[in-house]
Amino acid sequence: AAAGLDGDALVERWSAPEAFADTMAMFDAERRRGVTSYPTVFLEDEVGSLHEVFGGCLPPDAAIAAVSAALART
Repeated sequence: AAAGLDGDALVERWSAPEAFADTMAMFDAERRRGVTSYPTVFLEDEVGSLHEVFGGCLPPDAAIAAVSAALART
């Protein structure tokens, strides 16, 4: 049980039909919010609107540059 997890219990739970349905419902909810990749980074403006900064994996320097540029635009 690495890190205190029971691997067999995890596989059993993840294999259950309701786990798949719950996961797909969460994915659908995020797609409605505009998330199209993982990870997706958003900035929230003063009125609560979300603005995508970037989606997908980026090297740390590129992620920092993208966030810095987005912050400069606000």
